[in-house]
Amino acid sequence: MNCFNRKFIAAAIIGSILCLPGCHSTTITEFETPITDAEGCATALPVAFQNGVFLHTGEISDLSGVAYFVLNSPAPGDWLLLETRNDELMLPTFDPVVSIYAMNGTTRYAAMDDGWSGLSRDSFFYYHISSAESLCIKVESYDRWTDSLSPGEGAGESLNYTLRLAQNEQNLSTYETASQDADNDSASGSVAVQMHEQDAASGLSMGWILGELSSLTDGDRYRFVSSPVESIAELNVNLDGGNGNPENAASGTGSTAKIAIQILDDTETVVAELVPGAQTSTLSFLPQPSTAYYIRVIGAPDWQPGINDFYSVRVLSEWLDEYPMEPDAANDTMESASEVSLMYTEDGGQRGAVLGQLTPDGDVDFYRIALVMGENLAVFCAGASLGSGLENFTLSALDDTGAAVVEQTEGDRPIDWSDNPAATGGILISDRDETVYFRISAFFPAQPASRFYYCYFEISPTK
Repeated sequence: MNCFNRKFIAAAIIGSILCLPGCHSTTITEFETPITDAEGCATALPVAFQNGVFLHTGEISDLSGVAYFVLNSPAPGDWLLLETRNDELMLPTFDPVVSIYAMNGTTRYAAMDDGWSGLSRDSFFYYHISSAESLCIKVESYDRWTDSLSPGEGAGESLNYTLRLAQNEQNLSTYETASQDADNDSASGSVAVQMHEQDAASGLSMGWILGELSSLTDGDRYRFVSSPVESIAELNVNLDGGNGNPENAASGTGSTAKIAIQILDDTETVVAELVPGAQTSTLSFLPQPSTAYYIRVIGAPDWQPGINDFYSVRVLSEWLDEYPMEPDAANDTMESASEVSLMYTEDGGQRGAVLGQLTPDGDVDFYRIALVMGENLAVFCAGASLGSGLENFTLSALDDTGAAVVEQTEGDRPIDWSDNPAATGGILISDRDETVYFRISAFFPAQPASRFYYCYFEISPTK
């Protein structure tokens, strides 16, 4: 996520960590050091799925302790969802890490200490089973995992946690089967993304795409249909740490794939693209309403096939009904600038956003915000990087005389004046009570598919 607080914040996963019908829960005191990992794996608690779910609540009675579980002879091609939850909300030092090892207790295939939402005390990730080899699953504290415990530290602290494993879970995910992999390289064979509503009030829906790249030329397509109202779809490439690097793949989901994401319209035109680096990456895109798009997953240019080339992509979509796109207002001058509607936040700040369009050709739009001396104003603004047809999208911040204070043209990424003030003008800090004006302009290519832009404003409280 970017550092600004956009409206499409993900809600809690439906049924995520809860005991669904048919699952069971047990409470067991786990092994503690000085047992070796090999011994722990050899005597681990067997994972027994009921209706595809294994739910376990456990207690580690020492911060240096560890819980062991064994998944015997899994079926190659299966998808395994792993979640942990810290049940000790008053003990922030306990950050459970869930890891997947070979039964020797030393070869690590994957490890995660964060959840899909970035929560620091939960874990959530998908793992692709590539062989029938039994797997040892460990739950331990972050401090033990990083070998940062001092002698005797955390002794006697009773820490509770919940572990949930789901086999080929379809409540949230759309996973590619072996037969689909053969023919989903084209639009006609694309797999429909299964979106699941999370919050009816805001229209927030979410889904996961799970698949495997079988070769350098493999390109998997998934069909996504936008909602009938204006919406932002956020695509999150969930390949933490190991993205394409076998040496550090075990620091994340365990994938050895390095992927690129493309969004195509029904004319096969690429309207948005993301080629990630080695960390989790996010692509934001604003589709036209009630329109079909194809999410295409391909290998990144520098990727070479590895031993477990799977991917997991999260898709979020939420209505922007608070900021409806309306016909162009008469805000073409500073004197007619539209006032940005702001709402107060819990920390005493304010935030607001505008969703507009530049029409006809040559149009410019002005907005204004009144600042009190000492207030900090952060701005995020984007056109083409969210899928708009506008080119050279430019944002100018003007003082009340019309002089430009900061000006920037959008590149491959959105304009983000929320940090690094020396380079871009950064956070606008008012030295007096004043009104700041924003001028939005762009170059108009012949018959652009869309002319929208999206800008977010956040005011930090006066200190």
